[in-house]
Amino acid sequence: MKIVIHMGMPKTGSTAIQRALANSREELISAGVLYPKNIEPFGTQVKHLLCKTLLCQGDTDQWRGFPDAEAKIEKNYGKDVNFFEIWLADLKSQIRSANPHTLLISEESFFAAFSKRNTAIHVNLQKLLSELGVTADDLELVGYLRSPPDYYLSSCQQGLKGKSTLKDISRANYFPALKRIRKKYNSQHTIFPFDRKLFPGGDIVKHFSKHVAGIEIESQGMPNETISGPAMSILQDYRAIFHPENGSRGNPRQVKGLIESLREAGLRLGLDRPSLKAEVKAFVWESLGENLAWLKKNYAIEFDQSNSIGDINTELNIQAFKPTKVSDILDIDEDKKYRLLLEVLFMQASVGKKKSKAEA
Repeated sequence: MKIVIHMGMPKTGSTAIQRALANSREELISAGVLYPKNIEPFGTQVKHLLCKTLLCQGDTDQWRGFPDAEAKIEKNYGKDVNFFEIWLADLKSQIRSANPHTLLISEESFFAAFSKRNTAIHVNLQKLLSELGVTADDLELVGYLRSPPDYYLSSCQQGLKGKSTLKDISRANYFPALKRIRKKYNSQHTIFPFDRKLFPGGDIVKHFSKHVAGIEIESQGMPNETISGPAMSILQDYRAIFHPENGSRGNPRQVKGLIESLREAGLRLGLDRPSLKAEVKAFVWESLGENLAWLKKNYAIEFDQSNSIGDINTELNIQAFKPTKVSDILDIDEDKKYRLLLEVLFMQASVGKKKSKAEA
C-alpha cells in the first residue's frame, strides 16, 4: 500500500480538494484509494488535522490550532486514554474494509510541520508507516506552491480574519521551509506550481485527483474565494476598532458575518481580485531571485513575472518596509471602498427588516 500525504501548502485550494475528496469517497474506493473518515468526535471534519496533530505527539505545541480537542477526547473516551492507539485502530479498520492500494491524507498544515527540524512528527510518521506495513519508499508528500507575491497577499488576507495587523513581507519567502522538506524527504515528495492554467479546466481538484487516483474529480460547491482590496481595508478598520486583540481561535461571529457580506457585496459591485502594488510585487520577486533560480533548477518550476511592472523601489527593503495598513500593499480606490461599505450596510439593513417582519 502507498501513502500519499497532501501537505498543502496553505492557500493553494486545499479546502476545495478536501471537500471534494470527502464527498467522493465511494468513487475513490472504487479506484483503490481510501480517503479515511476522521474518528469521532471529529467525524464532521473533511480534512485530516487530527492525523497531523497526533503525529506531533511529544511536541509541546501539539494541540496548537486545535482548540478544545483534548476536552472532546476526554468526554468521549475518558481520562488517561491513549487516543493515538484508538485512532490508529480505527484507521486500520477502515483500511481492512476498503483494501486500498493508496491511503490518502490531506491537511495543509503538514507543510509547516514537515519543514521543522525539532518536531516529533518525523519519528512518529516512520512509526505509522511501520504500523501499517508500509516502507519509506511507498510514501509520497504532495504539495503546491503559489507564486511568492500571491502567497504573501493571501497570507495577509487570511491574517486579517484573526487580527487587524498585516503579515510581515518576509512571509512571502517560503523557500527555507521547502528546502528543509526537500532535504528530509528528497525522493518522497512531489511539488507542483499552483497555476490554474496548468490544471484541467482550471480545477486544482481535477489535477490532484488525477495525480493521486488516476481519475478526475471536480470541485464541489463554491470555492473559498478571496475578497477585494477595498473589502480588506474595511475588514482591517473594523477589527482595529472593535476586535483588535482577538486571534483566529476566538474569531467573533460578527467578523465572519462581515467577511461574507463583504464578499457578496463585492460580487454585486463587480470588484476585482486584489493585487499587490507594482513596487511591492517587484521587490518580492527581486529579493527572492536566488531562491527562484533554485526552484527552477530543482523542480523545473518558473513563475510568470510578466505582470510585474515598474522599476523596483530601491528604498523598499525587507528591513525598512513594515506594512501596517492594507493601503501600504494595495492601491485602494476610496470611492469603491465607500460604495462597498454602503452596499454592506444596505444588505444588513435589508436582512434586519426581513427578520423583523418574520418575527411580527
